[in-house]
Amino acid sequence: MTDAFIDIPGVRNFRDAGGIGALRRGVLYRSGSFHTLTEEGARRLKALGLRTVFDLRSAFELQTWPDQRHGLDHESLNLPTLPADRKDVDRPWPEDQAALYPFMAETAGPSLAAVVRRLAAPDSLAAVVHCAVGKDRTGLTIAVLQSLLGASEAEITTDFLRSNV
Repeated sequence: MTDAFIDIPGVRNFRDAGGIGALRRGVLYRSGSFHTLTEEGARRLKALGLRTVFDLRSAFELQTWPDQRHGLDHESLNLPTLPADRKDVDRPWPEDQAALYPFMAETAGPSLAAVVRRLAAPDSLAAVVHCAVGKDRTGLTIAVLQSLLGASEAEITTDFLRSNV
């Protein structure tokens, strides 16, 4: 599935999430953030029929590295995967990656449910799910969607690990 990678100038790790389970190709993509998206990259996204962008980053990340649009008119939804960094949270985000994944599984429910609800709505496709790099938060979200659409654990794991490149 290395052909799933698509060159979108200014966007890291952009690829088609389809072709796994019942998820068709050409309707759902995954990537890193659009904060360095170029005008050429925007033209290529438009050619893909982009309608919805799910941004899983925190408010701090959005403010520090805002997505570039270059005239794109897609709907953009900020659905942070990790809980807001608040003083009343008794457990901060784990810095250790091995602890981060179980933590995301425990806290990402509202974000995941919102993505599923919006994807089920008319006129939401084609869509892109992204976080900062397109690996961890995006990977979890895409893995859940692929699982819901019948992909095997082996297929999901293989696809997830493609982001390591």
